[in-house]
Amino acid sequence: MKLIAVKDMKSQLFLKPHFENSLADATRSFSVMANEGENMLSKFPHDFRLLHLADFNIETGILTPLDQPSDLGSVSDYQNKPSQQETIPFKQVN
Repeated sequence: MKLIAVKDMKSQLFLKPHFENSLADATRSFSVMANEGENMLSKFPHDFRLLHLADFNIETGILTPLDQPSDLGSVSDYQNKPSQQETIPFKQVN
């Protein structure tokens, strides 16, 4: 699992961190939040960035912080862009 947090670049503070199964799940959720209605993130898209902070091993319970947070982009990078989902090829069954 991935420990993810949004950082408010104006206040230089992190919002409440949370876990996602993968970075793809994290960016998909961030994309939805960036494009839905009136919220603080969508109103000030250049002020908030998504950061990957640590990895959590669900088998051992060990949380391994990254040396430096990995920047996954700002809200503005995700606005009005469809989430990037992996396309699964259609296999016809006879």
